[in-house]
Amino acid sequence: MKCSLRTLLFLVTMCLAIDARAKTWLVELDGSGDFTDIQPAVDAAAVGDTIHIGPGRFDTFHPIVAPGWTEDTIVGVLKDNLTFIGSGKDVTFLGPAAYYGPYGAHPKVFCSFGGLDAVIRDMTIENAKDGIYWHEGTLAIQSCLFRGRDPNFFAVYLFVDNGSVRDCDFDLVGGGGSAIGILNSQGNVQGLEVSNCIIEGAQFGVRVGYGAPNIHIRDTTMNVTFTGVVFESYSTGTVSRCHIAGAQESGLVATTGSTVGIVDSEVDGGRQGLYVSAGGTITGSQTIVANTTFAALGLSSAGQISITGSHILPTAGWAVYCYPFNWSPISIDLTGNYWGTTDSASIAASIHDNDDDPAIPHTVVYTPYANGPVPSETTTWGDLKALFR
Repeated sequence: MKCSLRTLLFLVTMCLAIDARAKTWLVELDGSGDFTDIQPAVDAAAVGDTIHIGPGRFDTFHPIVAPGWTEDTIVGVLKDNLTFIGSGKDVTFLGPAAYYGPYGAHPKVFCSFGGLDAVIRDMTIENAKDGIYWHEGTLAIQSCLFRGRDPNFFAVYLFVDNGSVRDCDFDLVGGGGSAIGILNSQGNVQGLEVSNCIIEGAQFGVRVGYGAPNIHIRDTTMNVTFTGVVFESYSTGTVSRCHIAGAQESGLVATTGSTVGIVDSEVDGGRQGLYVSAGGTITGSQTIVANTTFAALGLSSAGQISITGSHILPTAGWAVYCYPFNWSPISIDLTGNYWGTTDSASIAASIHDNDDDPAIPHTVVYTPYANGPVPSETTTWGDLKALFR
């Protein structure tokens, strides 16, 4: 019994010692905290510390030196396991009041490399060429607002091992730019989640590349100007309970061997709703692809799409358009969907495949199809989704 008590006392003492070592640093512009600038707080912090950032705008750049380059950065993070907490969206601002991105330079708000872990939350990040640039490690971004009015603005640029972007708003209206980029150039990415976000005005909503695996996008609304979600270069992931609208080109793209699942989502508008090429694959169900102007589903160069229990409702052009390509025959399973009509000849006429051009490897199988009909003029997206619940 005496040994057990001694062991327990030792463990409690160690826990208290660890807690005592973790410190919260206050950064306040009015001088009431420990620092008036964030970077000195980072320099003073130890592993596990928290940096609380007060109201106002923090826009002082400092050089951060990485292997091969030096960039101006407001917060250079070269210590592990730090937590950055602002005083709230549109209360704490990190970044200049106007866009700052000189030609040939890539100024950043947050920058880290070397496999470090961190949490960033409750602040506005804006107007530098890169909002957050994080190389390896694990990063959790939560309840932040990203804002930029320049097509070169990249709000979040991640090469992390694991991470999440949750409950964030991306306001890129009037300037474009990209909201989230997830790349696996070092082969370190294991998985990442984007959830409960709103993306407005971006050229690209989410871009996934270099074989990044297990990238899951859910409960996110995107109103973009060019393309909603792109998976390329053998990346994998899912899109669930998302609404993608406004794209000039495509809602969801899978290319160069990438594989994406889409479920319970809405792709509204665009030249093409879902597009696959170069061996990309999209599978899905309970999804609405509507109001496209060229093709609801586009397939090129050995790409494959297989969806069921969904709505394929172009405004103009084709329901499915398959491009000519020199490849072995490919059967495309699109059975069990609603095509806006119950007339088999009309459905067949809206599909451009091997039956129309022998140079096309794809043959679309669309029967049996859903008998509908779906209400049209007064139907809302919620009404359409309710048909599958």
